[in-house]
Amino acid sequence: MAGALSAAVTTPLDVVKTRLMTQAHQTVSSAGMLGLKAEAAAQTQVLAAFTYKGVASTLQQVWVEEGAQGLMKGMAPRCFYSACFSALGFFTFETTRVYLLMKHLDKKKITPEEKLDVKLT
Repeated sequence: MAGALSAAVTTPLDVVKTRLMTQAHQTVSSAGMLGLKAEAAAQTQVLAAFTYKGVASTLQQVWVEEGAQGLMKGMAPRCFYSACFSALGFFTFETTRVYLLMKHLDKKKITPEEKLDVKLT
C-alpha cells in the first residue's frame, strides 16, 4: 500500500518530468526537403513552438489544457508497478532479517523454546 500511495501522490510530478524530457528542443529546417520529410519537419517545428519552460509552467500548462486527468495519466499502471516493487522489497527485507536472526540464535545455541519466545517478542 505504501508503494501504491507514494506512486499516486507523485504521478503529477512524473507526468511533468516525462513531458520535459520528451519535448522537442530544436527547430528543424525544411529547406531542400520534399513530400513527407517536409511535412514531418513542419510538424516538428510546430511542436517545438509549444515547448515547456520548467516544472511550474509545465504543471500549469497541463492543468489548463488537460485538467486533473492530464496530470494523472498513467497513474494506475504506475501504482500497480510500485505496489509490486514495494511488496517484493519488504518481503525480501523481512525474510532476510528473520533468516539472519535465526542464524544468530543458532550460533548462540539457544533452545527452540527460547527461539519461540524471541520470535513472539
